[in-house]
Amino acid sequence: MASMQGVRVASSWILAIDFGTSYTVAAAAVDDRNPEVVEIKGERRVPSMIVVLPGGEMVFGHSAEALAVSHPGNALRAMKGRLGSASPIILDGRPHQVQTLVAAFLRATAADVIEQIGSAPREVRLTHPASWNQPLRQRFVEAAVKAGLENVVLVSEPTAAAVAHAADVGLDNGQHIAIYDLGGGTFDCAVLRGGDFTVVGQTSGDQNIGGELFDELIMNLIGEQLEPAVWDSIQVGDEATWQRVRIALRNEARKAKEALSSNPYVDVFVALPAGLVQVRLTRADFETIARPYVAETITLTERCIVEAGLSPSDLSAIVLVGGASRSPIVAALVAAAFPDTVISRRGDPKAAVALGAALAAHHGEPDTMTATRPVTQPASPGTAPQQVRLAPPATSGLDQPAPALLVQPVPSPVTQFLPPAPPAPPPIEPKPAPRPSTESKRRLALIAGIVAVLAVAGGAWALIARSDGSNDSAAESGEAPDDSATAETTAETTAETTAETDPTGTVLPAGQAGELLKSLEGHTSPVVAAVFSPDGTMVASGSTDHTARVWDVATGETLWNLTEHTDDVDWVAFNPSGSQLVTASSDGTARIWDPYSGEVLAILEHDLSNEYFGINTAEFNGDSSRIVTASDDGTARIWDVSDGTELYTLPHESFVFMAHFSPDGSTVVTASLDNTAKLWSAETGELIATLADHTAEVESARFSPDGASIVTAGADNVARVWDGSTGELLATMFGHVGTINDAFFNPDGTRVVTASDDGSADVWDAITGDWVYSMPHDASVKIAMFTPDGTAIVTLSEDYVGHIWNAEDGSLIAEVQQVVNHIAFSPDGQAMITPSVDGTASMFIWSVG
Repeated sequence: MASMQGVRVASSWILAIDFGTSYTVAAAAVDDRNPEVVEIKGERRVPSMIVVLPGGEMVFGHSAEALAVSHPGNALRAMKGRLGSASPIILDGRPHQVQTLVAAFLRATAADVIEQIGSAPREVRLTHPASWNQPLRQRFVEAAVKAGLENVVLVSEPTAAAVAHAADVGLDNGQHIAIYDLGGGTFDCAVLRGGDFTVVGQTSGDQNIGGELFDELIMNLIGEQLEPAVWDSIQVGDEATWQRVRIALRNEARKAKEALSSNPYVDVFVALPAGLVQVRLTRADFETIARPYVAETITLTERCIVEAGLSPSDLSAIVLVGGASRSPIVAALVAAAFPDTVISRRGDPKAAVALGAALAAHHGEPDTMTATRPVTQPASPGTAPQQVRLAPPATSGLDQPAPALLVQPVPSPVTQFLPPAPPAPPPIEPKPAPRPSTESKRRLALIAGIVAVLAVAGGAWALIARSDGSNDSAAESGEAPDDSATAETTAETTAETTAETDPTGTVLPAGQAGELLKSLEGHTSPVVAAVFSPDGTMVASGSTDHTARVWDVATGETLWNLTEHTDDVDWVAFNPSGSQLVTASSDGTARIWDPYSGEVLAILEHDLSNEYFGINTAEFNGDSSRIVTASDDGTARIWDVSDGTELYTLPHESFVFMAHFSPDGSTVVTASLDNTAKLWSAETGELIATLADHTAEVESARFSPDGASIVTAGADNVARVWDGSTGELLATMFGHVGTINDAFFNPDGTRVVTASDDGSADVWDAITGDWVYSMPHDASVKIAMFTPDGTAIVTLSEDYVGHIWNAEDGSLIAEVQQVVNHIAFSPDGQAMITPSVDGTASMFIWSVG
């Protein structure tokens, strides 16, 4: 359907738009004819790109792509990945809501097609990833409404691809196919059953793997052949000249990728300020760097098939769709991994989804369902472009068998208005490469996001989190972020609150929720950890000034300044009696202290040969006889407290983020960058079980209060509940579309709260894994935990705001306008303490009562 100008006006037709990360395709089913792709501005596919010109005019598609080189600060690409953001994008020096920009793009796309056909469509079909949750789908529909589109229906991308395959090749009722969708920004896989096109089992995917990633890989190949100073300027230069070079090089990298699909080599000309530079790339070069990522998609496909209760031989075909699937290495590796299964890639793989969506509508499939999640508006972690992960996956997985999971089929209609939250695990958040400096070691991007740990010791609950890269500038320079003025005003205007002291010495707040009680000052740089003593009379803190401090809660005075560490003190914890304190540091040591004298009792040393290997957590067991530590050296270790000797080494394949004793001290759970959590015997150091179902790093692992269960949170956007004795998988919590930074049980272990980079904290049934409700934020949520009595939930987000919520229904109780990265509750649960990273090195105690 190259052009429909001049044809008769259609009496009835359906418009389908496959709005992709990199490219968008439109198809139309006119007057009961089979659907066809409609050219937009003369092209079958147009870049999903927008440029805002001076004066406010918006330019789209190929025109925007051309103008982006000369207007680098006015261009936005990959809008789809930012649809969940509530933060504005700055284009041409002015803020623009992403939803509004998406609406403008959809309006321009639809207008071009309508002009060709001559009338408005009776229905508009918009495709979306199966992993999108309800809030994201709702925002997509809202963008379509803003665009002036009427009768909008959403169709999941794998469903549309399956319909297209069935129409082209045929698919009998009861037959199964797997959709392998490698698009511009993401990879998605789903198994569907012919006839009703029901999704069987769980979909899987990786938000980081797609054409955008391959473009980045090719850019790196090109950059490696340039002068190092030139390549550095292209990557990070802020000058307009280098910004233009960077955008032009990305365009050339994309063209080179497409050329290598049919040619053995390609010559790329890089337009540098000093002149043109010619770089030759070969298909072999590209396939070498792309291979581990394609291998990861095959691992996810294998898992998707197993979770559907099938084997590859049960499939009638694996259908390759998405523009990036045209790379020869994709078809070759998929065919090699599934030698007994038909691999189908017919026609234009990018057009298949749009054609299938139009065809599904043309056949009059059901288009309504009741939403299972309320319409809320999530937010993404910020306005900066998401960086593509360039480190290879932790495991390629080609020779790794997918785990056998018992999963019941989950029905999914072909089309739907605001469909329910999908059961699929969302794609993986990208992780940038680590920065090789001592100061930034605690913010290694491979362990990006805040690692939070809940320590229950003598009734004191503590949550400690590591600063993530978004706070680097404030943390390192000491400059307060934009919210600091509000925080200072709050502190200055808050009336002095009278506090009583109970027989144990715990400070009892007399004010309202979120009211400032006391500020503890003394550290000379950001404070990153703080915890109450079990009797509530002391607070211990750790700081990037390389010191820990012990404070008197009643007076706010420093009792001891602990100065033995030579790097950041990232962790502090009392033993259950409060007679000892352990600190963990980036210097690779943990130290045991007497908090009443400030004396060092023992030094626990991990691998000191690498200056970047610090100790992330340290925790006493219930009888204070042992300590478990977790380190970047790839181990957790159990120590004898009496003399500081090492008892057992608990190995992982990569950084260990955290290690916790079970409440009875008999076992230890560890969480690692190697995509696993592990359960160990604390008595013998032997491995009990490997919790291996996550497809990306496990950010946290925690026991339930009774030790019967473990909850893990992953960068694959999934939380899982496991048996605390055997490691058996009990429940899976799907629905987030960003890394889950942490997950906690409530006091009775019946619910779990998760904190995600998708801008929401969600509550789940810990037994069934069913979603209960969401608490939307304006930025990435780094911490979410129940109060000790379980009546409230406290969350901290990347915009430096703390929130207190009613745990019964998720309604907001109060906000705390402070720069915080940590929560610790007093033993009686009536107060919480939050250390500051805004340059004042202050800690604040707040009422949550």
